[in-house]
Amino acid sequence: MSRVVAVFNPMSRGGRAQKELPGLQTLVDQVIAPKWGPVEWRPTQKSGDAKISAREAAIEGAELVLSVGGDGTHSNVLNGFLDDNGNPVNARSRMGIIHLGTGGDFRKSLGIGANMRESLEAIAQNSVRTIDIGKISFHGDSGKKRSTFFVNIASAGIAGVVDRL
Repeated sequence: MSRVVAVFNPMSRGGRAQKELPGLQTLVDQVIAPKWGPVEWRPTQKSGDAKISAREAAIEGAELVLSVGGDGTHSNVLNGFLDDNGNPVNARSRMGIIHLGTGGDFRKSLGIGANMRESLEAIAQNSVRTIDIGKISFHGDSGKKRSTFFVNIASAGIAGVVDRL
């Protein structure tokens, strides 16, 4: 098991993230790997994969799980870190944010700049920050009651319809 696992959403940036992957992997190898060791990349293929991959990595003992994607990917990776009661599945695992989204609201809220090298250097230096998370309960499309954790923003009503378009 690698100490570092990158959960990568190739569909981020409207699908352009996949094209950026080789350059990003090179940069990660230059900045993060010297301090943390090799990075194991786990691309997502469908909705829910980021949560599953992050949870598996944390349970397997990864010390650092990189969320590589946009705000939705970051929320899904966060959900992988927590059990249904909001307790960490591995209290020693940390989440690193590598933003490859279109907007970057979460990155901006955390004060993470747009410069990729600077962001990676902060992760490599183990700059840790405690953040608040929220939990929302709702009825899904099937009518079944569900809940999820979120970072940065939660929305309902018309926003959910717009997200599906």
